[in-house]
Amino acid sequence: MENPIHLPIKLQSSTFRPIAYRVLSKKHGLNIQSAALSKLADFVGMKFGNEWRGPKSQQFLEQVAKLWKEQNRGLFIDGTGIESVIEEINNELVAQSKQRQQQQQQQQQQQQSNGNSIRRNTEKSLESLVIATRNDTLSDETNPIKIHEDPQNSQNYNADENSQTNEDEKIVSTLTKLDWRSFFKIINYQENKIFRYNNIRKQFDSVKNTNGESFILNLPTVKDNIELFTTRYYLQRDRLLRNDLFHPLSYGSISSVTDSNKNLKHQVITSIKNLLGRHGQRFLLFGLLTKNSSGLWQLQDETDTIILQLDQCIFPNNSYFIPGSFVLCDDQNL
Repeated sequence: MENPIHLPIKLQSSTFRPIAYRVLSKKHGLNIQSAALSKLADFVGMKFGNEWRGPKSQQFLEQVAKLWKEQNRGLFIDGTGIESVIEEINNELVAQSKQRQQQQQQQQQQQQSNGNSIRRNTEKSLESLVIATRNDTLSDETNPIKIHEDPQNSQNYNADENSQTNEDEKIVSTLTKLDWRSFFKIINYQENKIFRYNNIRKQFDSVKNTNGESFILNLPTVKDNIELFTTRYYLQRDRLLRNDLFHPLSYGSISSVTDSNKNLKHQVITSIKNLLGRHGQRFLLFGLLTKNSSGLWQLQDETDTIILQLDQCIFPNNSYFIPGSFVLCDDQNL
């Protein structure tokens, strides 16, 4: 679609003020009053919708400034004057859209007429061809002709077959001469580099030594065994935070005011260390499920651990948990 339809929004004048000031005041030297600003914001929100910051909206403000100067209305844009200017520009836009639609209709009609003429010409040519074939069949019935095989055509056909078989044999011979070792490379495990997940940059970085060279992959150490669960925790948490439920709703978008998003509640994962002194409040925790030395279930994240009381816990259906699982707990701090 060349001109997509934008859903209208309610645009506040305070939100629209920076763009109007940049185009009208700073660029064209016009002072806009609050009444005119609110009317401009209403029209832009209804006309351009969520694209009120786009180039079309700024082009509309350019037209407003040029028309205001051409009509010598002064340096102050008031509410009554802006209504007439907006009405003139809107009428001009409607006339341009109608003219564009008429041009498109004319082009479609011309293409349709050209297609009809081509179809008629093809029908006529087919009719003439059918008549010619009928005359040929009648002449063949009255004057039967014996068909003899041309030896020269048969020789040409055999020569083409031989050339095709020769080409196939050449392809097979080239394929058999290929060395598979030129297309495969075997890498020893000691040549592989070590990559560790960086939870701050949220990407995998190559581990390098003091000389700036990458470490060679060796057998895991005790430190690698300790960092295994920490790396798993950061990966699961960052993947979880990319979900839409953990993104705050932006009220400037149309999707934030739809009925499907009204029932969604923004979720926030709280660290265990932040629960100190906040008794009786509900929190959403994420961490590693383990058992302590006393045999009690506990939840552990990168900051601290907390004991879980699973007597009144509501578990999801068709699921089970074991030590070493990462879980989300929506609970109350006791």
